[in-house]
Amino acid sequence: MQYVLRFQVYDGPSRQHFTQLGTDRLVDKYPLYRYGLVYRIDDEPLADKLPVYVAANITRIRHIPDPSNPDTSALLFEVFLARLEEWGEFEEAEEVKQVKETYWPTYSKKLIRERPLA
Repeated sequence: MQYVLRFQVYDGPSRQHFTQLGTDRLVDKYPLYRYGLVYRIDDEPLADKLPVYVAANITRIRHIPDPSNPDTSALLFEVFLARLEEWGEFEEAEEVKQVKETYWPTYSKKLIRERPLA
């Protein structure tokens, strides 16, 4: 399976508008970008901006026709980024809140024992 990586940079904390960063890239390995972590993106076309970004949303994955072979499909990974210097203005992404509310409460339930007093 072919993987296509597309970086989208949010234009502001509202997450309403975004701009594609560079061009789509064909990659051999399954791309993994985690929400809230900092990444340096190579081939940054804007020389006046710091080329360091934060993964600002959950990566969206969908099937598309393979660019090198239209008879097969590829997986498009859309990674949504925020500029590091703007990251403090962003609230937690709605998609992340939904995952936390539905998945995390059932996952994080553990047996908690009190520590015996010495």
